[in-house]
Amino acid sequence: MDQAVFETLSQVLADDPNVRMTAELNLRELEKLPEQRAYPRISRYPLAHEALHVPSSLPQSEFPISLTKLTLTKELTIPQRQISFLHARSRFQTSSSITTIA
Repeated sequence: MDQAVFETLSQVLADDPNVRMTAELNLRELEKLPEQRAYPRISRYPLAHEALHVPSSLPQSEFPISLTKLTLTKELTIPQRQISFLHARSRFQTSSSITTIA
């Protein structure tokens, strides 16, 4: 997933508007990928999670994690890191926005 996000973000920075538009559509598709299980159940101790009141598996999407990794990678250029940060920030703001009741 990291490589796919990196390549797509690199295409978002392209000069050709057709390449950019295609890359933005690809980013939306990557964002929609199903969540992966981050923490599999420990089969050797099947009741350990219940005793600790920890769910057996926590769903976690790989897309925001890939964006965060790319933002923190020092080997990338500043524009590449900035575009990954902006996409991550946008995603986090929309997923955690608080609505107020008037």
